[in-house]
This record gives sequence, C-alpha cells and structure tokens, in this order.
Amino acid sequence: MRFLRHISYFQILVTLLIFSSSCTKDNTPFVNQKEAISSVLWQLATAAEIDRNYEKAASHYDRLYAQRPNDKKVIIGYTRNLRYLGLSNESIKILKTKLIQFPNDTDLQMELGKSQLSASLINDASDTLVKIIERTPESWEAHSALGIILDRGGNFENAQTSFNRALKLSPDNKDVMNNLALSLAQAGQLNQAIKMLEKIIQDKSAGPQSRQNLAMFYGLKGKFEKARRLSQTDLPKNLVNRNLLIFQELLTAPPSVDSADAKHSNALHQSADSSAPSAPDVPVPANHAPAQVQSMPAQTGHRRHWVTH
Repeated sequence: MRFLRHISYFQILVTLLIFSSSCTKDNTPFVNQKEAISSVLWQLATAAEIDRNYEKAASHYDRLYAQRPNDKKVIIGYTRNLRYLGLSNESIKILKTKLIQFPNDTDLQMELGKSQLSASLINDASDTLVKIIERTPESWEAHSALGIILDRGGNFENAQTSFNRALKLSPDNKDVMNNLALSLAQAGQLNQAIKMLEKIIQDKSAGPQSRQNLAMFYGLKGKFEKARRLSQTDLPKNLVNRNLLIFQELLTAPPSVDSADAKHSNALHQSADSSAPSAPDVPVPANHAPAQVQSMPAQTGHRRHWVTH
C-alpha cells in the first residue's frame, strides 16, 4: 500500500470509480459501484493509518462501518483508530453492541480489552482478558496485555510470568520483550532490562518504543551520551534535551527515604500511566502483529498504547 502515499486520494477515488463504471458487459457493471466505493474507502483507511493520520483513518472507517456494520475487519479497524484518537469510550460502546450480536468472538473481545485499558478501566480490562485466556489460552496477546495490567498495579513478578507465557506462545516477539524489559526495570532490574533491549534494537525492524525505552534506561543509569544518541533517532532535539535534564535531576537529587531503585521505578510508573495521544507515539504499521507496547515517560510525549492490525 506504500504507493498510496504518493498518489492523491482524490485521484485514486476517481480512477477506481471510472474503472468500475466503464468495465461493462451488456450494460452490467463489472464491479458494483457500492463495492468499488467500499474498496476505495478500505484502501484510504489503510493508507491513512500507515501514515499515522488516525483522524482521517477513522473517518474512512466510519463510512465503511455505515456500509458494512457486521464486517469484523471494519469493526476492528474503526474501533482501533477511535482508540488511537483517544476516543476509547466510543470504541467500547461500539464493541459492546457488536459483542451482543457476536458474543463469542475473541477478536472483538480482545479489541474491547484494549479499549478498556486505554480508557483506564483496569478492572473491566482485566475481566475481559481473563475470560479470553480461559477460552483461548494460546492467545499470546491476551497474556501480554494482562502482564501490562499487573505491571500497572505493581505486581511485577506475576506480570513477568504473563510476559514469559506470551513469549512461549510467540517466541522472540519484540513487543512482548519490550514489555518484559520495562517490567524488569520497574522491579529494579535495570541492567537486565538494558541487556534485553540492546538485543532487540539490533534488529532493523525494532520499533521506536524499544529504542526510546532503552534511551530512558541509559539515562536512569547516568549514561547520558548513549541516551542522547539513541533518543535522537526518533525525537526532536528539544525533547531529547529536556529528557536528559529530567534524568540528571533524578540522579543528582539529594538522598531521601526512597532508594535510587525506587526513584527509577517511580519514573517508569509515570511512563506506564501516561495515556494522552501525541505525535511521537508511533504505532507499528498495520501489517504488524497486534500487541500492546509500553512506552517512554510522559515527558517524552510517548504513551502506552495498543498496536494492532
């Protein structure tokens, strides 16, 4: 779908509609005009999401949803982009309505769990994910999502158990490894978290979440130059400098009742709880496997978010 980025949406729409209406046999359209429009809307929605224009993607999915309200791919695409826009409550309403119609659909239930977590409805999200795991224990995504909820509650040991279960089901999954690394860091095992992320970012397919989490860990260890170089891969210079100042303040603050590890954990908790959408928050393109990825501190503009197809 990359070619869509270089062709105007209007050109695509006009071209396909002309094609659909002109390819006839005995005055019968080769492609039904309504189907042609749906096809174009699908391509436009996909292209907009790849370009991280979630408002435009949601708009196209909204029109698709009006035409195909029972199409599961459309439902998930629509609610996913509403969630990316911070409209998780709207996403939840749609999904709950559709789950009355499709009560045992695991994909819709998974999307509901994502939206509930995005809306900070932690108990609801936990209940949804536990039910998915009971019915579909092989769902690595549900185990990973449950791990994030446990992390958020400070239950790091059980969170890491959930992440490791997810990794058994989906070995070398970078999103799960990223989540596990952040859990280790929050539990005070910063060196182990760094080693894990250093391995992940060697792969060219590693996403910005892993790189920026590693930069944060470097900063918390006082390795400011390493943190700077890695941060500049994805973030503007002013944001990089601001983050470095925050790390320096954390490390140079006078001793208090809290230990250094506790301060690090508090900083990481702040990152996990940040949920406001922002430009540097970069979901993996839609052709990647679905996952929830824990991301950088609130000060970077990143947030924890779901990434899904």
